[in-house]
Amino acid sequence: MNIKPVIIIPVYKSNLDDSELFSLNQLILTLGDFTIYFIKPHALSLKNYPENNIKVLSFEDKYFDSLKGYNELLTSLFFFKKFRHFTHMLIYQLDALVFKNELLIWCYKKFDYIGAPWFRGYSSGESTQDFIGVGNGGFSLRKINKSISILTRLKFAILLYKIKNKLNLLFRKNIKGLSYIQLKIYQFLNINYDSIYLEKLLNRNCFNEDGFWSIWIANSFKDFKIASLDEAIKFSFEVNPETLFLMNNSILPFGCHGWMKYDYKTFWVNHINFT
Repeated sequence: MNIKPVIIIPVYKSNLDDSELFSLNQLILTLGDFTIYFIKPHALSLKNYPENNIKVLSFEDKYFDSLKGYNELLTSLFFFKKFRHFTHMLIYQLDALVFKNELLIWCYKKFDYIGAPWFRGYSSGESTQDFIGVGNGGFSLRKINKSISILTRLKFAILLYKIKNKLNLLFRKNIKGLSYIQLKIYQFLNINYDSIYLEKLLNRNCFNEDGFWSIWIANSFKDFKIASLDEAIKFSFEVNPETLFLMNNSILPFGCHGWMKYDYKTFWVNHINFT
């Protein structure tokens, strides 16, 4: 398989602070041989950014005005189609850090999505709490062709769901045989009809894009493969990095997310080379 990853850096402000500049420089130093894009709102100028060879792709401002807009962009079919000539997408928000040149190694693995492990409670999760998912989207790797396939099938499933509901409403009853037809089509689309997340997914209720992929989609599409917890710990840390570090035999992962937010003074300051 010919692997061709792209690195995506979402940006939304005209000036980067010191930690963001450090994050950007670390990326260029470690993975600068790969194609890198800034994605940004149309209205944003990058004239104050340091000179680099990073490409730029602009989208409507609404996708960067709020978390809701960003989540909409990262769960949209047209977004992934913009990068369909690549095989994998590494999302690298500027509160992430990459430590090793392992991108190709991770691309050759057989899963469709990987991010840092989540503890119950997410950002407030304690190290003693259970792991509930894999995982965080701020430093995450996605398979592009599978993302396009999933979103295409989801679009069709949503259309079918709406038609069924309109027909039932029109005739004021559940039409005999319609649910059976829907079930057969869902089976063809590799959709898990029994998923507890499916109805909310079909209604496109608002949720974070990383939860959309790693929980909602992973539980609703049978062919969407999420990395295991053991793999995710080697890939990235976010909340409770010291716990994950010990679980990973005191070895840093490929990268991390939220290093300034989670245990910076008690953990990361001892493990990041700032020179």
